[in-house]
Amino acid sequence: MHQPYYQDPETGSHILPWVRLHAVKDYVALPRIFRRTPKVRHTVNLVPSLLLQVRDYVERGAGDLFLDVSRKQSLDLTREEERFLLRNFFSANPSTMILPHPRYADLFHRREAALRAVGKAGAPGGFGASEYTDLVTLFNLAWIHPIHRKEDGELDRLYRKENGFSEREKQYVLDRQIEIMGAVIPEYRKLAGEDGGELSCSPMYHPILPLLIDSRSAEDALPGAPHLSRPFSYPEDAESQLRTGKALFEKLFGYSPAGLWPSEGSISPEALNLAAKTGYQWAATDEILLSKATGKQVHRDFDGVPQDPGWLYRIYAANTPSGEIPVLFRDHHLSDLIGFEYSRWNAVDAASSFCNIIKMIYHKLSSSGSRSGNA
Repeated sequence: MHQPYYQDPETGSHILPWVRLHAVKDYVALPRIFRRTPKVRHTVNLVPSLLLQVRDYVERGAGDLFLDVSRKQSLDLTREEERFLLRNFFSANPSTMILPHPRYADLFHRREAALRAVGKAGAPGGFGASEYTDLVTLFNLAWIHPIHRKEDGELDRLYRKENGFSEREKQYVLDRQIEIMGAVIPEYRKLAGEDGGELSCSPMYHPILPLLIDSRSAEDALPGAPHLSRPFSYPEDAESQLRTGKALFEKLFGYSPAGLWPSEGSISPEALNLAAKTGYQWAATDEILLSKATGKQVHRDFDGVPQDPGWLYRIYAANTPSGEIPVLFRDHHLSDLIGFEYSRWNAVDAASSFCNIIKMIYHKLSSSGSRSGNA
């Protein structure tokens, strides 16, 4: 679970709304979905700067540019605010979040004409106050997960209403978003405390640790990469990112995280040394880095199952000056399927495909055995 740090240090407002919108779409709903299958265990990685922003919204009344203009009465919108809404409030997946709703789809198809008409009295295609109220309400409703709508009769009614929203109804949707955000941290406490899951952590503000330690490490990943005219090397900042992130996690959840997902899965010997030094008990990254470290490629069969699964699906030990730290390498093929491919599939077909691949991997591992290794 990761979002960049969007807060403007001068105004205190968040520039983009993605912490808020993904919180009401994903972050609270997922632990509740996991709870339906208690025998399945989950490890969820939470980036500290994401948690910090969630807390800012819930406890300190923080907002974002999208929320601020959403709360404004439609009759009071400036021309620039109207353009902002038309340019940004269709930022959703059209096939699943816009087009299934007749009113939202209608506004979507009329957007270009409305943009041309802004500020031009009598121009055809312009939106009036009712269109802007509907647009803001539908955009914010579309991001709310069905679980939350079903738990709230008024949200469910508004979702089915489709159009003709009042300012009061719009404000209700926005207020409920903040209330839903308030469940993010408690839900993950429950996931780890009662549901048998585990929470892992990342550096505080999601920096690329190897580059922060020494910008010249880019050449290790990409030989021939251009160098900065003045190399950047601040290992003490990298260590601080690990320690402050860990401290925030401990403050919010009451214990120290065992696992580390380095930002973007980026590791180096020096980064793993800092991870061990700051008390992490394991780290995870991607199989591509294992291939680069060992000079061995992952060869897959037609179904995407590695021909040598015992080499990939095992724990490696990274030996560092601060001690040994176990490292796990994710299946890049499965990660791409989950992150990019399955969202375009029929849901049942996607789930069946995933389960079948897991079963084939299990059977192949069972027949070949597995063991730990050193890196």
